[in-house]
Amino acid sequence: MLAAGLAPATESASARSASSDCIPGAPPAAPSPPSPSSQAPSSQAPSSQALPSQVPAPLPNTGREAVRPAFRATADGETAKTITYDDVRLDIGAEALGERTEIEIIPLTERQLPVLGAGMENVTEGPRAGYRFTPTPFEFERDITISLPYDATKLEAAGQTPHA
Repeated sequence: MLAAGLAPATESASARSASSDCIPGAPPAAPSPPSPSSQAPSSQAPSSQALPSQVPAPLPNTGREAVRPAFRATADGETAKTITYDDVRLDIGAEALGERTEIEIIPLTERQLPVLGAGMENVTEGPRAGYRFTPTPFEFERDITISLPYDATKLEAAGQTPHA
């Protein structure tokens, strides 16, 4: 929703909008009520004031809904590669890939996270709720190391301890 990031308008949109005849197929514009500045005596020349530009407003604090966009990197399959993004780290050894492969790291919101199985607890540290890695399905030819951010409090509440 684009409007979520814009500051509130101080005047009606119709006072600044392009006329409907500029947009093919647009319905005719409804007349707008006169504003106090438009009720000036007709002997005055119209104002040539510049209209204020729209300024992005800060997004509301939505907790786990504000995540970074996806990130892509390519590993060539011949040399070791470390990919880091959004507190995730993938260490891919030289023999872990048989060919050049594009790896994508996608931070997920709570709504995008799949339902967890019985006995599973999500301990991912916010603002993201988890990650998706592509390509999927995919199997590395050798072990790799994936490091993820976790919330130590949630980890301990789930009866686990972090490994250093």
